[in-house]
Amino acid sequence: MKSPAYDISIIIVNYNVKEYLLNLLHSIEKAKNDLKVKIYVIDNASTDGSKEIVPTKFPEIEYIYNENNVGFGKANNQAIKVVDSEFTLLINPDTIVSEDTLTKMLSHLKSNPEVAAAGCKILNPDGTFAPESRRSIPTIRSAASKVLGLSSLFPKSKFFSGYYLGWLDEDETSYIPVLSGSFMFFRTDILKKLNGFDERFFMYGEDIDLCFRVAKLGYKISYFPETSIIHYKGESTKKGDLKYVKLFNKANYQFFQKHFTSRYSFLFRSLIYIAISFRGITSFLLSKSKEIRLASFDIIILNISLLLAFIIRFSFTNDLSSKLNSLRSLEYLWVNVLLTGLFILFSIGFNSSRRIDSIADSLRKTFFSFTGVAAITFFARNLAFSRSVLGISFVLTAVLITVLRIYRANRAKQVKSTSGKFKKTRLAIVGSSNAANNLISKINTRADWDYEVVGFVCSKPNDEPGKSDALGEISQLKDIVRNHSIDHLYFI
Repeated sequence: MKSPAYDISIIIVNYNVKEYLLNLLHSIEKAKNDLKVKIYVIDNASTDGSKEIVPTKFPEIEYIYNENNVGFGKANNQAIKVVDSEFTLLINPDTIVSEDTLTKMLSHLKSNPEVAAAGCKILNPDGTFAPESRRSIPTIRSAASKVLGLSSLFPKSKFFSGYYLGWLDEDETSYIPVLSGSFMFFRTDILKKLNGFDERFFMYGEDIDLCFRVAKLGYKISYFPETSIIHYKGESTKKGDLKYVKLFNKANYQFFQKHFTSRYSFLFRSLIYIAISFRGITSFLLSKSKEIRLASFDIIILNISLLLAFIIRFSFTNDLSSKLNSLRSLEYLWVNVLLTGLFILFSIGFNSSRRIDSIADSLRKTFFSFTGVAAITFFARNLAFSRSVLGISFVLTAVLITVLRIYRANRAKQVKSTSGKFKKTRLAIVGSSNAANNLISKINTRADWDYEVVGFVCSKPNDEPGKSDALGEISQLKDIVRNHSIDHLYFI
């Protein structure tokens, strides 16, 4: 039998995440060592310049551009059909691999012939452990526990934490039912035997289906935490979108229908569909919890400001007592309702879910809401209301909302916007000492960059020049992040 041309084939499906993809390719270059590696990038009709830039910077890769978005599974299969290697790595573009990832994963599978596929430890961008590193086949109980938050309340419980297998030690090698689709290290012959992904799954669920079919062949799937990757999670798909909810629900029901539908009655299948839909809607609402919570605070501030303005305005007259009686009798409740309604409408109009912490956006919504009330009460004489009360309440609302935004900006670790931010983001560099020190020097020369560089973390366990200045080694990443209050990690 002909020997494979490569040790490892790496397949990456890209969709409008050019910068993440370039970072991943750089990290793969460092992780190759002496291995023969072939990289395939399947581009699902990206429009961010990936097609022009990536092949230029990495001419050795096989870059396949699809004129349409054919889906995650089908795009992977385009490369799976032609790979010529002993092992194949399926990896998301918004990830970074460690320098020992490829060698350790290859060694692990060679040492364990019963294992068809393996995954490594997945870390969040802040260095914490990502629970999706290992998963189980979804059941009604595990899904319900996840949606209701019971898996978070009882993370080590086998009964409640079944979805992410929370009772397993994150640093212990173990057999698991399902790998994360962000990193799947396969034996190529088995991957080809399975014909890759089921292309009926456009996005989501195809990784669960593939792992389920691996188990049906009698092979094992392994979680191997002796190496790790960083996953920036869903940068090419936004989980707060209704489109995501529909795709995710469809994938869950497709999986159930494919593997379990013959066992159950129509009534039970209908209940399963309702349960999947409920889970999707609940997940969508939970993903919007930040926006809903902040919008609720804004509306409370709006109405409290209106009440305070009313008291301030009439405290200088002899009418305060009678006006307060009017408030108690809810005579002016329509003003609160109208103002709240306009604020909600302008929030939707400004699409504030994407700019929820923007001070300017919040002030615009506030201004147009009060202007709308003033205009309506001016032209509808029977709804006449004090302009001075509206003016005072607008000022109070603008000040309080601005203070709230500034507080949130300085308390949050996310750096999506520097609007109102006084506290610098604490940054640690992960890489070799020379590369880290060069980058630190560049960052320190940029006065417009809102970062405080705490130091660097050695990416290799062996001694390096300048290691004495390091915060520690990559194996200590979790403790370093906690002890030094690191907000963000940058891998080079």
